[in-house]
Amino acid sequence: MTPGYFDAMGIARLRGRTFTRLDVEGSMPVVVVSANMAQAFWPRADAVGARIKYQGALRTVVGVVAGVRHFGLDHDAPFEMYTPHAQQPSYHTMTLVIRSGGFRAAGSGFFGFSTRYLEPETSEPAVALMPSIRRELWAIDRDVPISAVRTLDQVVSDSTEAPRFRTVLLTAFAGLALILAIVGVAGVIGHGVSRRTQEIGVRVALGATTGRVVAMIVGEGLRPTLVGILIGAAGALAIARVVSGLLFDVAPADPAVMAISAATLVVAALAAAWLPARRAARVDPMIALRSD
Repeated sequence: MTPGYFDAMGIARLRGRTFTRLDVEGSMPVVVVSANMAQAFWPRADAVGARIKYQGALRTVVGVVAGVRHFGLDHDAPFEMYTPHAQQPSYHTMTLVIRSGGFRAAGSGFFGFSTRYLEPETSEPAVALMPSIRRELWAIDRDVPISAVRTLDQVVSDSTEAPRFRTVLLTAFAGLALILAIVGVAGVIGHGVSRRTQEIGVRVALGATTGRVVAMIVGEGLRPTLVGILIGAAGALAIARVVSGLLFDVAPADPAVMAISAATLVVAALAAAWLPARRAARVDPMIALRSD
């Protein structure tokens, strides 16, 4: 890593320092470690100042940074150790990280060539900077191959493509199931209302108001819905561990999510019961009493 890498990547420095231009070959070998590694190996002491043997050298820990999920959002951040590029310049392939929007880029040496920094004067979109990046790199060495030029948004999007597809598919099926449930509840309630025409007519004839009739029909439609919500909540808690592998930074039994889901089902049940209830409230008592 070169100076500026952590700033370009937005990796927070928690303790100590990151790399500087003074961390070169011949100076004190240094290393920066991730927070989870510091917690694991130095749980009761500050990792900064500790010594660790890495890549054949005894290095001093000079800083602790936040963990990074390099292998995908569905993997926890691994233990990470970062070393200055100038203290191990033997790599033949390097990754150049550039942060757009007026931030200085983190540069890397390519095949032993010196590092350059790009400092965009305007807040251009990252995609618009790609031709300029290629030109700057080829100005260093025309023979350096450049591949896999992507924005960080593209990297994250690619890593979440499969979970995102599953989420869209499950959402589509859930929406279809919700629509079918609304239609089914409305049909059942409507059928029940049609069979109770005389009863509703008698209630209206005896003075039942429109609001009272609507409340009665809607309440009868909500009772089985509430029972179903309780059963569904118990089932969701039972299979929480099964679906936990499909979730990122979301608890499978999140109370807020379950409350929103329950509220959505209640609103759906209200919508399904409203039309039959309004139709029942408009029943003419005389016609209802004369019907078979």
